[in-house]
Amino acid sequence: MSQDFWKEIIEPIHALNMSIPQENGIDDIPAVALDALDTTAPITGTRTAFSWGVGNSQSVFQQLTQTLQVRTWTRVLKVDFAPSGQICVHDDQGDSDKYDRIVFACPASACNSMLRGQTNWLERALLAGVRYEDEMNRTFMQAVVHEDPSVFPTEQRNTILRDACFVLDVKPNPAGPKERPLCETSHNMGPWPPARDVLGLPKAGEDPPAMIVTHCLHPGKTIDEDKVRMRHDYARSHPKFEFWNMLVAQLMPLVQGNRGVYYASNWVTLGNGHDLSCLSGMACANAIGAPYLFPSNELAKLDFDRMSASLGLDENKSTPWKRLAVCLSPAAWLLSNYSMGLQ
Repeated sequence: MSQDFWKEIIEPIHALNMSIPQENGIDDIPAVALDALDTTAPITGTRTAFSWGVGNSQSVFQQLTQTLQVRTWTRVLKVDFAPSGQICVHDDQGDSDKYDRIVFACPASACNSMLRGQTNWLERALLAGVRYEDEMNRTFMQAVVHEDPSVFPTEQRNTILRDACFVLDVKPNPAGPKERPLCETSHNMGPWPPARDVLGLPKAGEDPPAMIVTHCLHPGKTIDEDKVRMRHDYARSHPKFEFWNMLVAQLMPLVQGNRGVYYASNWVTLGNGHDLSCLSGMACANAIGAPYLFPSNELAKLDFDRMSASLGLDENKSTPWKRLAVCLSPAAWLLSNYSMGLQ
């Protein structure tokens, strides 16, 4: 494989799959993950995929929350521990509530902030040790939602608007041939099934709708400000997929359930995906007493059991210390390789 093919094809496509900036490269991703990435989004072919239908996602959230009290205009300021053993949650509305168990489903840095030093040395080290993509590079985390089709090449514009959900525009880096090429990423929502169901197919002679989210706009290009609908920032939404973060995830079973505190989100899993994040929350819910929802689906149950085990939640109690050796084995490997490097 040539370096040009790697830099201009492999890196941009799999960087998109991992929701990371292409200029960060995928060199830090474990090699075993590339095969899984190519299975998920193959470069040499296509696979059958399914997507949300109109109203499906709304229905899911309505059913999930129909017996819950959801506060969308409330920020948790801090969490502390009452002498009774209960956990006290204080919010910015001046209220406080006590619970027997809580689940943090938020970035690691937010967990650290809310606990405000009420953690042991291991918890502090793990929560502070998670690294996010926006710490390394801010550009990909800033998205522009717009209706300006001029971001796409003129000759292929209508074809792209009608048929392409993801567009990668790769060009040489003006800093020189040895630098990684620049990659502009656009999510084109017009052909997406829910949008297509509502808007229908473009009629003959009619331009397809422009419903675009663009990241890393190429230098010298502009988006018509009158067609910009929103600017968004994905800060702290994407942990770096690297060995260090995988090590943190591997050690999290040592603190899961400590004092009734559980952690769910993409940074506690050995990957960075919506399905893994959701499954980590289900594993935490099951650990504190909720039933698993899909026991009749054998493959889904297998995924759930594996996730519960990797989080140290396969038993409804604090993590047994007999798992210490299993959790610390990656740390031993890392230290061993680090010491060999020093020698």
